[in-house]
Amino acid sequence: MPKPPPPALEASTADAFQAALKSGRPSVIDFGSNRCIPCIQLRPVMRALKDAHSERINVLFMEVSDHRDLAQQYKVRLVPTLIFFDAHGQEVQRKTGFMDREAIERVLRDLKFLGG
Repeated sequence: MPKPPPPALEASTADAFQAALKSGRPSVIDFGSNRCIPCIQLRPVMRALKDAHSERINVLFMEVSDHRDLAQQYKVRLVPTLIFFDAHGQEVQRKTGFMDREAIERVLRDLKFLGG
């Protein structure tokens, strides 16, 4: 019997977003929507990343309809958009569309956010 997928990542608050950027750790922020199929498919992937790497990186989901100001500030035009921030809170990479865990971890390794 296949293992059930991890539960979806819950939506974060604007305060949690700001705290993540000021935490001194790299962050991956998923700007998405509860009405977007690829966004919904990405949520368990992001939850698995958070569960696996929470000691090294922050992983958050921002519902764009609840945080239009942040989406506009970061020029999110399509969802899902993953924005990768370094430990200083500076955007260093951005990807649009669904990505599987392997692809996201590859980006994290390329950015030196993860070892190996």
